[in-house]
Order: sequence, then C-alpha cells, then structure tokens
Amino acid sequence: SVKWKEKTGKNFSHTSIYKLIKEHRPEWQKWLIYKRKRHRSHKVPFGGKIPNRSNISERPEVVNLRQRFGDFEVDTVLSCKGVKTCLAVFVERKTRMYFLAKMKDKSASEMFAVAVNTLKGIEVKTMTYDNGTENTKHEEINEILNCKSFFCNAYHSWEKGSIENRNKILRQFFPKGTNFNLISEEQISKIQEMINNRPMKLLGWKTPADLFSSLRSGC
Repeated sequence: SVKWKEKTGKNFSHTSIYKLIKEHRPEWQKWLIYKRKRHRSHKVPFGGKIPNRSNISERPEVVNLRQRFGDFEVDTVLSCKGVKTCLAVFVERKTRMYFLAKMKDKSASEMFAVAVNTLKGIEVKTMTYDNGTENTKHEEINEILNCKSFFCNAYHSWEKGSIENRNKILRQFFPKGTNFNLISEEQISKIQEMINNRPMKLLGWKTPADLFSSLRSGC
C-alpha cells in the first residue's frame, strides 16, 4: 500500500483490498477480520399496501382518552406454525368488551366478513388497526359499519394497549402454538364469555360485559 501511495498519491483503502479479495481470491475471505455484512432488501414500508390509511396521530382525542363508547381496536391471534386458521379479536376501548371470531385464514376478505358479522348492530365510531395486509379492506368495513379507521405506527403495539392486554388474558386459555383448527366455535364463545365477566379494577370492579351492556343500551 505504501508503494501504491507513492505511485498514485492515493491511499489504497481496506475497502479496495476487500473488494479485490472478493473478486480474485474469494478463498481468502475466511482470514479477513471484518466479515462482509449481507445487505437487507428494502421491502415495502409498513402500511404501504393499505389504501387511504389514516395514521393514529390523526385519531380524535376523545378516542385517546376513552371518553366515549364505540371506539374499537382490532388484532389477529395466530395459530401454530403451518396452520392458516386464526382469530380476529376486537375490543371496545371504554368498556374493554372483548370479541373473538374464528377466521379460516389471515386474508383481507376474511377480516372484512368477520368484522362486519361480529360488530353488526353495535354502534361503532372508530376502528384502530395494525398494518397487516388483512386490514386492507378497512374502507369497505367503514362503509358498512359507518365508522372511521386509523392505523398504528410500525412496531408500536402499545398504541393498541387495550387489545394487547386482552390478548395476554386470552393466551392463558390458548397459549402460543395452539392449533385453532382444533378449537370449536363453542369453546371460543365460552372463553370470550369468561374474559368479559371478570371484574376489572379500572372499571370500578364492574365487568366488561355489564358496563358494555349498560352503555350500549344508553346509546
């Protein structure tokens, strides 16, 4: 490298050395101090496939403060590896009322059908989702349920804190690795009822089911 600098007036960088070894003496790479890192491919950003996506920062403050009835969070609970069947889960933020519904796969059409079927007849004002592609039909859901949709930031699961908390309770009954193909609708309904009939301190020791029922009848 000293002779190279005297001849050209330039330093022969370690990058150039590594490049020459890679091109002409690849068998020498095992002796290099620094291993070449693999470059990750640049994937479509989170939410990039979701049309007309509104960020959670645009969500009204009344929703953030849980001051009204009818604001929901949405999530999916996956089955064991290799099984497409999963659960769509919904929670009403003010009452913590929790809804479970079986989906045959994690597709947008399944989420659309399950969301509409589960929440029909309930006053829904907003739905807050993560950025999974199963939520790409949120506009169609909005149209039928007459609500608005918002999306969390990437990897910010705490922005849907109510449903994350309920999912932890659900995992006490259905641990990770559960095969939802083997779980009946009756079992799911029973677990939903058990969770919603647990008194909660933050609800003044009322149950989600009781508070949901009283507020819904007052809407």
